[in-house]
Amino acid sequence: MIRDDRDSDVVLADRLVSYADALTALAFVGVSGLGLAVADPEIRADIAIVADWLVLSNLLSGAALCAVVVLFRRWELDLRSKAKDSAKVQRYSRLLHTARLVVIWFASGQATVMMLAIR
Repeated sequence: MIRDDRDSDVVLADRLVSYADALTALAFVGVSGLGLAVADPEIRADIAIVADWLVLSNLLSGAALCAVVVLFRRWELDLRSKAKDSAKVQRYSRLLHTARLVVIWFASGQATVMMLAIR
């Protein structure tokens, strides 16, 4: 149970924003780890064998992460529907949501380029 002096809907909406941020970071950290693996010549030779499958799985995981982030955004908006936020707050919230999706797809695209480069 959520114990806070704020409305429980707002607290849960804030948690959903945190979870969406964590998923965005997960996508970026995963690609960073793949980049480090590609930098090692021995591992790069092994990865080159399955590069096509890695590209496919990376794009699918990017799509899945985006779907979850969009779902969290819809739930957040539903939970905040009672709150009367200013136009500036709504605009910044929308821009942050768009930025999350851009980071996820940029990370997926970066991994795709890395995998296609080592083939």
